[in-house]
Amino acid sequence: MKLGDRVKQAREHAKLTQKDLAHNVSVSQTTIYKLESGASNSSRRTVAIAMSCNVNPIWLETGQGKMILPGSQMMGNNRDQNSDDDEYDTALPWENYYPLVEWPEIPEFCEEGSTMFTAKVPDDTMEPEFQEGEVLLISPRSSGKHNDYIIVGTKPGSAPVFKQLIVQCSDQYLKPLNPRYPLELVENDIHVYGVVIGKYKSFLSS
Repeated sequence: MKLGDRVKQAREHAKLTQKDLAHNVSVSQTTIYKLESGASNSSRRTVAIAMSCNVNPIWLETGQGKMILPGSQMMGNNRDQNSDDDEYDTALPWENYYPLVEWPEIPEFCEEGSTMFTAKVPDDTMEPEFQEGEVLLISPRSSGKHNDYIIVGTKPGSAPVFKQLIVQCSDQYLKPLNPRYPLELVENDIHVYGVVIGKYKSFLSS
């Protein structure tokens, strides 16, 4: 099954129109149409599409695993309209599947295994793309590549930081997206704890 087929299957599972899905993930309806028709065979929005449709993002991206993970609950259009808001399960979807790790505990967590995990954006250094409190889906890797958003340790014993990796010739830089913070030249060895592959923001009150 191709990516376009999986996108269509996920959208129909969520009972969304192409217009609904496009609105949810902040793209044009044409973009969704091209994905489903096979005119486009890749997208940077696959994780956002998966979360909007409440399907497994790994399945949507690669076709591996099950479309619906155990314990998932439909959100948005498929809610019981007769239920009170207080009865909705407000847990973030990714927390049902991947551990939510406190920011200072990321180094210790990554030493114990290589499972995918989530963590909340700790501050405003990556605004406006990443807002404080949004949940990041993080894939553990030993290194990042140019333009990756990475969770990285720069000093022994210190908490990791969230930056964009910029590689120019033999130089590496850690770039904050917020212009209030400076670009940092990597002068010492760094340890990449993981690469951000998606984000999720809940609009439900806890």
